[in-house]
Amino acid sequence: MYNSNLENELIIYDIENVLQDFCPIQFDIDGRKLKASQKLAIDLELTKFISKADIDRCIEQDEDTASDADKNLLQLIVPALCHYTYEKVLTYFQGSLYEAGYSTENENTASRSEAKNAASQANAFGNQYMTLVVDFLKTENQNTEATKESKRPSVSAIGGKEYYGR
Repeated sequence: MYNSNLENELIIYDIENVLQDFCPIQFDIDGRKLKASQKLAIDLELTKFISKADIDRCIEQDEDTASDADKNLLQLIVPALCHYTYEKVLTYFQGSLYEAGYSTENENTASRSEAKNAASQANAFGNQYMTLVVDFLKTENQNTEATKESKRPSVSAIGGKEYYGR
């Protein structure tokens, strides 16, 4: 069932088009699944790093009335949100992972471990982008929720490889 209240909580209304700029999504993927995944990404991932008030600054932004800071925040959040949305699509919806992207239409599914690996990588990319968001908010206001070090994504070097975690 369609719920306009939930759709009003989305940062990116045309997620199908924007997501294709950042992730290997099939052009014919169901937009409802992408919107549901975006809602999960906002509620479960973005809120780990920034406050609901900062998220609300990006929702329903009007080009004419939005401040430059709000526009900059939105530009920084979009890549992170796209990668987190892609992660949720890969982990939440059954489907196939191909070189061209993720599809739910074909019966020949790739292994779930491949989808989980791709989801993990998308989460790591989202975390990298969120460091920019946290730094921006910290510069803007030293007392922001985003300045808490426990909320910042961390980087660890293990065996010569970098790993991004929380």
